[in-house]
Amino acid sequence: MEKKKSTKKPSVKNINAHEIEQQLRLSEEKHRMLFSKANDSIFIIKENKIIDCNEKSLEMFGCKSEDLMGQHLYRYLPEKQPSGADSILNFYDLTILALNKESQFFYWKFLRFNGEQFDAEVSLSAFEVNGEKMMQAIVRDITRRKEAEEFKNKSIKSYFEIFNSSTDVILILSEANIIIDANKSAIDKFSLTKEEIIGNSLQSMEDKVVASTLTRKIQKAWKEGSSRFDWKAKNKNGEIFLLELIFKKGSYFGKSVLIVNGRDLGERLQAEEERLRAEIAEATTGVLEKEIAERKEAEAKLKTTLAESEMLLKEVHHRVKNNLQVISSILNLQSSYVKDQYTLTMLKECRDRIKSMSFIHESLYQNKDFSHVDFGSYLKSLCSNLLYSYSVGGRVSLNFDIDKIFLSLDTSIPCGLIVNELVANALKYAFPDSRKGNIFISLKRKETGPNFLIIEDDGVGMPEHVNFKETESLGLQLVITLVDQIDGELKLERKKGAKFTIEFKAN
Repeated sequence: MEKKKSTKKPSVKNINAHEIEQQLRLSEEKHRMLFSKANDSIFIIKENKIIDCNEKSLEMFGCKSEDLMGQHLYRYLPEKQPSGADSILNFYDLTILALNKESQFFYWKFLRFNGEQFDAEVSLSAFEVNGEKMMQAIVRDITRRKEAEEFKNKSIKSYFEIFNSSTDVILILSEANIIIDANKSAIDKFSLTKEEIIGNSLQSMEDKVVASTLTRKIQKAWKEGSSRFDWKAKNKNGEIFLLELIFKKGSYFGKSVLIVNGRDLGERLQAEEERLRAEIAEATTGVLEKEIAERKEAEAKLKTTLAESEMLLKEVHHRVKNNLQVISSILNLQSSYVKDQYTLTMLKECRDRIKSMSFIHESLYQNKDFSHVDFGSYLKSLCSNLLYSYSVGGRVSLNFDIDKIFLSLDTSIPCGLIVNELVANALKYAFPDSRKGNIFISLKRKETGPNFLIIEDDGVGMPEHVNFKETESLGLQLVITLVDQIDGELKLERKKGAKFTIEFKAN
């Protein structure tokens, strides 16, 4: 015999338990999904330590799960909050309040894992699981919102700076045609305080002598978006003045308004008057303009001629310099065929004198001013060349104390030759037997007085019995002649070497 199949049905109790379990599982999955995918960072805290967090927490704080689990949340707080409050102590106080079922909401600074600070909204609330007290901390990163607020505040500040710096009268009219703001120019023009202007209408600030069409024109501006007309206004002192009003619809902190820009017609009329005067002057000065045009044309031609002359003069200096260099090169070449030491010395001295003149023309060629030479710069080039020429650079030092002085060409060439002779003389005779020493070159000008050129050395000096003005030395004879040429006076001091002082007139 076959066994009968069981026809026993599941009890209602079993069905309900299964459904409840399934609903609980779905609810748990739903809450886990909300917890996991929330846009805010969510922490579950037990005994002040993090026991769970969502994916947004790892993204927001820039770390891994193991960096957060088991840690105190205040580890991710700066030492101090912007208010100056201690972060850990304050957080501890707030958690105590939250655990006592007083939910907390506040704005704080947090630290990302890399140490970067960010602004956040924080919500703390307590709950129990199986009799254990826990706390949920929701952290929302508001960095972008803070940046947007800062940008908005800066924009508002910039707006009011522009608003108040305008020289035109600017008023803001509400939809009820009441003034809700006024700039500094409006306050000054109407001789009223800002409080006295705000809350009034434009009609209260106009001249009532003639019938007003202001209301109709304001209505037209609201309807068409803009309007322009001349308006006779009156300030607190009863003074009447004309303004050109320009109405334009706009927005003021989210509200629809009329922006009223008023330009003083008195200034415009004055500008018009000046324009008319200019036109009259232009009409009556045609002949004068023609004469001015002819004069300008003559000046242009003169400038062209002057430029050509300067170019020609520059070329002359360039060619003179080149010719002097050619002569110097010829002397140098000739020296290679001369065996007599005395003759070689003479050729060398001639070459140095020619170079001193060449440097003058080179300086003029390089400068825009062809009539004056920067003598200080020239002296340095000249003396450095002599130091190289006499091959004593290792033991004789040049020391300069030179003012910024410009000399004419007629003065520069004699002065250059004087310096050439005196420095060369010092290099040859002041430091015998490879003795070390210094040569001092000074060029000074007393205020509204003469120039002083000083060549000094700390060498063996010139013997007392030698009269330098009657010496047979060609170099010293040349110095005396050149000093007379520039109407100068030459003095010699024999203490601690030789010191030559030449006093001559400024250009």
